[in-house]
Amino acid sequence: MISPEFGIPVLPGRLDGRQVEALDVAARLVMWLMGTANAERGTWYVNLREFSGWAACSERQAARALDSLEASGWVRDVKRRAHGMSGSLGAMWRRRGDVDTTMPARVYQRVFGLRAHGDDRQRMRDEIGTAAGDLKLWAGVCQEWRGAKHNPGDVEGLLECYARKRKAARTVLEANFNKEPDYSGYQGGKHEPGE
Repeated sequence: MISPEFGIPVLPGRLDGRQVEALDVAARLVMWLMGTANAERGTWYVNLREFSGWAACSERQAARALDSLEASGWVRDVKRRAHGMSGSLGAMWRRRGDVDTTMPARVYQRVFGLRAHGDDRQRMRDEIGTAAGDLKLWAGVCQEWRGAKHNPGDVEGLLECYARKRKAARTVLEANFNKEPDYSGYQGGKHEPGE
């Protein structure tokens, strides 16, 4: 099932040929992926020649449509193969009833394209919270983790990394908070031009 936060409507039932022809190539590709992707593993493969024959478009148009889907988050980790492309499903693919109500779990899902399991969601909620500064730090830690190609399923390690960065950030904040203000450049409300 496609999450409602992304804007392509999915029509129930069968589509006739005229309805499919009315869709652009990217929407046809989404339909193709809905029918062929491995939802359990979160992976997909598209044979461009086979898809372009079904969608009545060129292989080049199909490749461009796939690039646009990657840019908008529908798919990620696209790898070009000899006759097609493969990759992982993006963050908008969900199964019916899967709802992450915690903000840290939503951030995790957007960065990694994976849903956090119940116990992990609870730990994220307990250890991170919903404060804007904490969520921003959590998003940064998740992006660094993904950039370093660490295992996104290692939520324990990810939370430990977050705790270290949070402690370091609070130490710096407390050190600056406890400093005496420096008024050496203050001249009774009058400043020289350029200060």
